[in-house]
Amino acid sequence: MKKLFLFISLGFAFNAKADYWTPKAAYPGAGKELPISFSIGDYGYAGCGANANDFWRYDPATDSWTQEATVPGATARRAGIGFSINDKGYAGTGDDGISYRNDWWEYNPSVDQWLQKADAGNSGRAGAVQFTLGTKGYLGTGMDPNHIMTKDLWEYSPDSGIGITETFPEQIHITPNPFTNNITITSSYFNNLKFLITIYDDNGEIVCKNKINKSEENIDLHNLRTGIYFMHITTDKFEFSKKIVKVKFQN
Repeated sequence: MKKLFLFISLGFAFNAKADYWTPKAAYPGAGKELPISFSIGDYGYAGCGANANDFWRYDPATDSWTQEATVPGATARRAGIGFSINDKGYAGTGDDGISYRNDWWEYNPSVDQWLQKADAGNSGRAGAVQFTLGTKGYLGTGMDPNHIMTKDLWEYSPDSGIGITETFPEQIHITPNPFTNNITITSSYFNNLKFLITIYDDNGEIVCKNKINKSEENIDLHNLRTGIYFMHITTDKFEFSKKIVKVKFQN
């Protein structure tokens, strides 16, 4: 029996067969305006919205939320869209408070990482419609950057995405994670591209910025409090993000 999950500041589950709503654990972040959501397997995912790019996983078995890696590309994403195909989630487009976006991201829950894919449509948009049929995703309509209502429709094939490749994040090593004071980032790609490392706390505030152009970089994070952080690695060609955790030093 499938249930539909509605994500707002308070959570409710709808039992379609019995036709009733049941209160569930409240969304841990701030109240959301026009967020993104999708489901993968037994979990629901929700986040972003006006003035936010945080992202959370809901487990109905324990009625609990877990914070996951933030959606890259923008610090806010109002009226974006999301859907899932097979075991991956997809999210993008929306209003970042400055412009309408058409960037598109794939979420892999097994490693809690986002990978940039082919841009969605031919221009930015907000408030689009979205659905999936089999292994294809569809988006269309919505408002374009000139505030004109559109009626185009686009089909997305997951294996046609460009940008960062599926194997690239596995070739970037972030150790240790969890960490206590320092974290080391290594990859042969750093010899060929300039990387910007930005670390955000769980409130979306930037706590560290570093530029990398060598194969190994050690970052001193001793001044950070214990907790969850999100590392964004950015070049002029792609972005991806990774959740990192600082723990107390044990003698």
